[in-house]
Amino acid sequence: MKIAIISKNYHPPWNEGVKNITREIVEYLRSKMDIVEVITNRKSGSNIFTFLNFCIKRIKKLNPDVIFYISSVSPILGLKTFFLKKMTHTPFVLYVTGNRKFISGYNILLRADKVLVNCNYLKRFFRSSSIIYPIARSIPRKQMSLNRENNVLFLGAFEKSRGVDYLIKAISRIKNIPGLKLIIAWNQHGSDYNKIKKLIKKNRISHITEVKGNIDINKFYSIAKVIVIPRTSKERMSFPLRVIESFSYNTPVIASNIVGLPEAVGKAGILVRPKDEKALSGAIKAVLTNDKIYNKLLINCKVQLNKFDKTRNLEKLYKVLENVSKKVL
Repeated sequence: MKIAIISKNYHPPWNEGVKNITREIVEYLRSKMDIVEVITNRKSGSNIFTFLNFCIKRIKKLNPDVIFYISSVSPILGLKTFFLKKMTHTPFVLYVTGNRKFISGYNILLRADKVLVNCNYLKRFFRSSSIIYPIARSIPRKQMSLNRENNVLFLGAFEKSRGVDYLIKAISRIKNIPGLKLIIAWNQHGSDYNKIKKLIKKNRISHITEVKGNIDINKFYSIAKVIVIPRTSKERMSFPLRVIESFSYNTPVIASNIVGLPEAVGKAGILVRPKDEKALSGAIKAVLTNDKIYNKLLINCKVQLNKFDKTRNLEKLYKVLENVSKKVL
């Protein structure tokens, strides 16, 4: 079987959730299929329809049995699927991973033989869809560290929707916790870098804060006592991959009660209202100082991780692709 996978940004550095999910899917499918071709665009800012034209040319040359298109909900999602389906006449599977800022009109002209989403939150947009949870890489046990101290980790982009500013304000509220350290592992995306640096200084936490870029995330996952995902809006991935990655390191998560995060975190973390720095501060303090709460979260990490089993999700995805390619769905 031959498959064409369309993912607009599939290239190093591997520091974004969708990139890494796609990489895991590609690796698995190459062990099961004859030909797996990833069609991507490395030219940042390229017009989407220029990219789609490029995809159509590659698809016609490859003549795949199925197309697997990874995208987010946006106003032109339906138009993109219509364009690809109409011009290629190829069985088509759409995998939706999150939201753009504006989504109105996303289903106009939508064409797909099967729609997959990465969490229950996204099923409200696609009623007949099936869930394939985010697929994280396997974590070697030897990478895990027992020396976690009181390290609080934020990992991701410096964008308004990520809520880094609320995390900084929350940390500034916490007093008298020995060894408290905020580690901000920046993936080089977003334009708020200078603003974040100024905010750290303004809140007088420079002495307990490290801002890292182009880092080995394995190192920081392994030393973090808790990982914080203080999202403030519905933009981006609805079920962030770093939740599963955190649980792979047996690390609890504190996250905003928004989009797919309640489903992702379950009982292996604490949920707080978006933009509530006081509640966020209280949750962080509870995890760092209350051994009973922390140990219970550790147990639940293993339980929650099992719900998103990598092998089970990959096998489910393969079956969908195989069935669609045979036009039996």
